[in-house]
Amino acid sequence: MLLPSRTRETEDFRGLDISSGSGSIEALRADAFDVLTMNIISEVILPLLPHVVFSRMADGAHLILSGILTTRRDNVVEAALANGLELVRERDKGEWWAVCSGANVCRGG
Repeated sequence: MLLPSRTRETEDFRGLDISSGSGSIEALRADAFDVLTMNIISEVILPLLPHVVFSRMADGAHLILSGILTTRRDNVVEAALANGLELVRERDKGEWWAVCSGANVCRGG
């Protein structure tokens, strides 16, 4: 599970294996994660989605996308669905939109 360092320091996770980090996709180690976040505009998110979904998300993982203008929501939803994600929960605040999505794709072994 990938969490912000601040959360890691302030929460008691009772023995969970938690690592945190930030940076580009390429900077992350080769593991797949249970939770990933991308807080950046949709023009950056969209080209990265296939790589994130198929090489960085563990089976049953969640991807939280935020920092997206509400006017770009439909583009992101279409790309998420096309990459095997299902929308779990959406939120908007003013002109900003965010979504928690889950991996529903089968990954061959």
